[in-house]
Amino acid sequence: MASNGLLKNLINYFTIDQHFAIALIIRILLIFYSLVHDELFQLKYTDVDYSVFTDGSRYLWQGRSPFFRFGYRYTPIFAYMTLLNITFWKGTGKLIFALFDVLTGYLIYKLIRELKVKEEHNKYATCLWLYNPLPLLVSTRGSSDSFVTFLILATLLLIVHRRYFFSGCLFGLVCHCKIYPIIYAPALYFYLSGEDAKSVLEFKVILPIRKKKIEFVFASALTFLVVTYVCYLKFGQLYIEEAWIYHFIRRDYAHNFSPYFYLYQLSSNRIYIKLLGYLAFLPQLMSILHFSVKYTLDSPDKQFKLQNLIFSFFCTTFLFVTLNKVCTSQYFLWYLALLPLSAPYLQINSSQALRLLCYWLGSQGIWLFFAYCYEFLKLDLLFLVWLSSIQFLLVNLYIIRTLVHNFKASDAIK
Repeated sequence: MASNGLLKNLINYFTIDQHFAIALIIRILLIFYSLVHDELFQLKYTDVDYSVFTDGSRYLWQGRSPFFRFGYRYTPIFAYMTLLNITFWKGTGKLIFALFDVLTGYLIYKLIRELKVKEEHNKYATCLWLYNPLPLLVSTRGSSDSFVTFLILATLLLIVHRRYFFSGCLFGLVCHCKIYPIIYAPALYFYLSGEDAKSVLEFKVILPIRKKKIEFVFASALTFLVVTYVCYLKFGQLYIEEAWIYHFIRRDYAHNFSPYFYLYQLSSNRIYIKLLGYLAFLPQLMSILHFSVKYTLDSPDKQFKLQNLIFSFFCTTFLFVTLNKVCTSQYFLWYLALLPLSAPYLQINSSQALRLLCYWLGSQGIWLFFAYCYEFLKLDLLFLVWLSSIQFLLVNLYIIRTLVHNFKASDAIK
């Protein structure tokens, strides 16, 4: 408890603007450290994706398509964002992603203010992101996920401010950059239906025909289609094949946190593998619909719509990542960016929160130990890696169950 009080005093010692500055400085120092680390160690600090972005930027600078680089399977926007890696300094892209990481923290702060949370608790929740080691490491390694989390939170903030057309534009853009945010579409649609929707389910989905729903849906679809079509015009069929089709037919046999990798390795039968891929999506689809309906369509707490919408986002993302056919550490950022927004409404004490954190980190540690032994020490432990993936899945299901049972939307914090 003494350490808890010391931490609170340390957070309160600085203003929120100073926290943003400190968080940015820490990230800049880590970026410079990454340059030294990559020269000294075999296991690189810099993410492989960042090297791919940089190579794609080099192709752009040469007047060629970034998709000529084998393995470039992202939106061309990331290659444009890292062009200064070629023309200025190789760490510039990391600085850009780190800046969006801090800006994500700024949007967390702005959104929590909209929830009318006490300033003290707002600062705690914001620091939960700014000093979280995982976002710190992922953004400074050169991952683009901070740009995605920034766009998602910006979409939410614009919706709160009733700027439905512009929020739709951002939502269409983020779905172009990375397709997974499409999982938020049902919750957003139900949220924009408003409190005066009819009581019968089918009418609540379809009616009322409201201007804000039309604005948001139209702007989202228009932005997504225009940006994607412009990329197609510039980079041709190869863009469609690499940036889109590949992700729908992708089969990842490499070990990862998801237990599915081992099932893929057990069989080379294409029909079995394709069927497994379809079946794997069903639990994700069910969780998306369940939490969208539970918190934005049939929620009894209509006066706390925004709190419910945000928690719906968090639960949907948490289970989508947990149940995904491919699950890596950088995917955790997708729901960790939403956790500070929901934390003020989780009725759990610090000891319960610490216990859940230990379960989460401990289950990862078990997996990482066996994965390290398998990949770097070349020990025949792949089956134990798979069992570790299963225990990580079970721990995550326990965590989300606990959080759902302890979530309570309200207008004040106890």
